[in-house]
Amino acid sequence: MMNVIFNKIDIDNSFFNYDKINSLYDFFLIENKGNSFKPDSDILYEPLIRTNVLAIQYTAGTSFIVLLKKDRLNKSFILEILNEFNKENDNNLTQKQLYAPFEKYPHSMLQLFFNSLAKSSFNENCFNIAGKLYYFSEMCSKQIYCIEFKINSDYSFELKSKTFTEALEKSKQKRFILQVNNILAPAKENTKQKAYVEFQYKNTKHSVSFIETRTLQAFEACKTGIFVRLLQKFDKLYGDIIQLYIKTESDWNKLDVKSSSSQKVSHIRYLTGLIKGNTLNIVDKIGNNASKYFCEQLKTSYENFFNTADLKIKLSTEVQKNALNICVIHNKTYYEINTDEKDTYENSSKYIIQNVTIEDFVKGKKHEISEAACLVLINELIVKKDLIQNHKITITDWSSFGFNNAVDFCWHEKEIINEKTNEGINHYYFMEIKPDGSFEIGEKSKDLFNQEKFEKIEEIFELNNMKAERHNKYNEKYKGCVLNDNEEINIIQDTPLIMMPNSSEIYEDLKVGKISRKKEDLIKYFLGCLDIYYKATEDSFLYSSGQIGSGMNTSIARASHIRKIIPYKDSPLFFQNYLETMNVTFVRNGQLTVIPFPFKYLREYAKLSGRGIR
Repeated sequence: MMNVIFNKIDIDNSFFNYDKINSLYDFFLIENKGNSFKPDSDILYEPLIRTNVLAIQYTAGTSFIVLLKKDRLNKSFILEILNEFNKENDNNLTQKQLYAPFEKYPHSMLQLFFNSLAKSSFNENCFNIAGKLYYFSEMCSKQIYCIEFKINSDYSFELKSKTFTEALEKSKQKRFILQVNNILAPAKENTKQKAYVEFQYKNTKHSVSFIETRTLQAFEACKTGIFVRLLQKFDKLYGDIIQLYIKTESDWNKLDVKSSSSQKVSHIRYLTGLIKGNTLNIVDKIGNNASKYFCEQLKTSYENFFNTADLKIKLSTEVQKNALNICVIHNKTYYEINTDEKDTYENSSKYIIQNVTIEDFVKGKKHEISEAACLVLINELIVKKDLIQNHKITITDWSSFGFNNAVDFCWHEKEIINEKTNEGINHYYFMEIKPDGSFEIGEKSKDLFNQEKFEKIEEIFELNNMKAERHNKYNEKYKGCVLNDNEEINIIQDTPLIMMPNSSEIYEDLKVGKISRKKEDLIKYFLGCLDIYYKATEDSFLYSSGQIGSGMNTSIARASHIRKIIPYKDSPLFFQNYLETMNVTFVRNGQLTVIPFPFKYLREYAKLSGRGIR
């Protein structure tokens, strides 16, 4: 049994001196009757220019809250700002004084005090704009990478990556300039300084690493390092009136997980036998000198990787029906720029095809085709072959899991037909797997043969997703369902919770040197962020699938999310039997899967059915 740390403030054990808070600070709720504030609305920036306003808290909707140091003139000061804004904008903003703790917005008080760090003596790297708190991480070329620190209504907190990009002249977004101490501030009209807007380039996504422990400097720029620094600044400023504790929980179990290298060796050995007698057909669908050279390099890489007596490897310009086809094409961006050229991306339910975009492998004049890349492509081809030809799981030995009965996995996908209204068509895919790994897979609809079963699934997803969309709780959506042979159902649900490392311990140890890589120390530092952790509660089952701990490097790119298994009505909780189906590394390139790997088959089936996006 182990203890873990969540991204949640332990509100029951934290301390708040509300009398002192109300004696030192004033809070005002600003409301805009009937209309939501836009992120570029001047009223979200104007009060912060005033020296006596400490912070604004706003996420979305028709209201925001202002924090000021206690002053008898604060109410008239707020009214003055509102009257001026109402007059200039033909609006009707109203104000109402609040007192801690806020009845309707209890988490907002904490967010306000965190936002106020941007105006404190500890404001380096911190800025409170549009009612949100951002922390500077790093600058790269024309982009600034930041973290938004947000406290949710359940006191869980988010560390979201945000990107500000150098503004183009035609950009109509709110502009910001980078000031000293890495602080972004609203740009004045006609400014000649370089301006930035909150924007990410199309088809690209930068994400600040969750954990970096190479150096102290690297840790201070990652999400968890930024979180530690925010907590320290908060404690220095408000420790006498607010003492915060982060949620910890005991009695978590850990699944035995082999090292990534060990799993890789055994999987390659297994694959070598699996592909014996197959033909790998590398198809050049670009047809220029660069693609010809790339295809030759790819062929050589596979010849070095597999024995050619077991796997026949050839180059061609056409897809072959009974071969494993790797099609070399351009990426989507290329075809968006070169509109006169036909996109050669191919998706087929008859031919086994894996598309490879040449731009993802070419760096300068080099074509870097690693062993890991070769392995990923083969894994993808095997999954497609299982779906199209084998109708049996062969990418691993399903019978080795020891299941005595058939199991059904269900995946829901919504095909959006109107982006403005989010109107769409719901698709439900089922995969029934027998103990020997043979399966039946397909999209199902309501009919005489499965009406009761279908209606259960339809009810589960429809009610949950409507509720999640209505309350903007997309991090609580259902991910899928598992049905046993009695048609009892366990539902996989997202939660807003993630596993947090022992950030303070890492920070203090990095100050005096490198952190230890011993197994027991990795557990001390990273707790539930590694491997598969799980815990049964009275009415649910929780689990987290993180980075493989054994042999891990110095960084963790993404947080390990906690998912919740809930039974449908009177169904028992049986999901624990399928935890081992995430203890595989062939889906996520050397890392564990976050939901049972049969969902990979369901997603691929949806793509092969023509509903997948390139």
